[in-house]
Amino acid sequence: MRRRLLLGCCQRLAVIAANTDATGAEVKSGIIKDLISRALVQSDQDSNPAAPNLPIVELKEKGVILKGTTLLPAAELFKEMGVQLQVNSGTGAIRIASGQTKISAQMNDRYIWVNGIKKFYAVPPQAVGGKLMLPLQVLKDAFQISVTADYNTSLDGKQRPLRAVTLTTAAKKIMVDINSAYETYRTYLGKTAWIHKFINEEVTLLDGTPTQTIKNMAQVTLLKIENAALISGWLDVYFTYQNKTYKIKDLHTEDFQTTFLTANPYQTYSFSPKYWQLIENNKLEPGMTAKMVELSWYKPDRTYSSGENLTTWVYEMDPDLSVDLTFENGVFVSYQTEE
Repeated sequence: MRRRLLLGCCQRLAVIAANTDATGAEVKSGIIKDLISRALVQSDQDSNPAAPNLPIVELKEKGVILKGTTLLPAAELFKEMGVQLQVNSGTGAIRIASGQTKISAQMNDRYIWVNGIKKFYAVPPQAVGGKLMLPLQVLKDAFQISVTADYNTSLDGKQRPLRAVTLTTAAKKIMVDINSAYETYRTYLGKTAWIHKFINEEVTLLDGTPTQTIKNMAQVTLLKIENAALISGWLDVYFTYQNKTYKIKDLHTEDFQTTFLTANPYQTYSFSPKYWQLIENNKLEPGMTAKMVELSWYKPDRTYSSGENLTTWVYEMDPDLSVDLTFENGVFVSYQTEE
């Protein structure tokens, strides 16, 4: 699904470019500018323009968004800012100091003392993935910084999730990537799932190397789920299998729950070992039920009635190839390919 969407987007851009004649220079220029503006990350700045020649540092740790509040990784951020941070793991007390600036907070407490003034924040300092996260607003209240927000491009124009924020101090610009998908998917983290891996689903190692180690219906543990870069509606999903970490890159949000099953399929369906072996290897064989075929491959792109008690499932593998599976009374009987 996701590959077809991206392909369609590229094809639409090509058509627009091809249909622009040489006599319409101004129109062509306008179209190109519009395409560039849509393709690039858009930015909003909430403070004074920053000095242009400051060094830029990008943090390794990502921030998150909870209840509309941007939270940033405190330890790495304050290290770059040259700010002293102390956290008492026993009491949860947080102390932050830089010159005359003093911040006193408590883990999971929404009241924070900033330069002697007690302030209320909708989301408190808290641990996310074992890292202390602090509301961005606290930094804006306490320090002389400007903040620029970068947003993902939206293909449907309906949403532009926050992609990153850049904090500009007197000495440098600090860029922090934001995982806007964290709040939606955090309940899955650390949970067991069974990966529904379609035949062309690419699973890779962390360095991007494709691997065939993961079979369909393998039991995995979800580790991290992040929004993919630049374009909204896509996810990068990290998981562990037999003590190694893998990822699926650019998984469409609509496909997440059908790609990672949270209920054990081996307990849900009483199939014989013969059929489970076929499913695990994405194989099809006459005699399989519709549910077996769905688990071995995926839900079809479309279906239609092809005769009395006959149904055809159509899988569009790419723009030039489709596979038609024929079912009789809900049982797979034959297939054909169309180019």
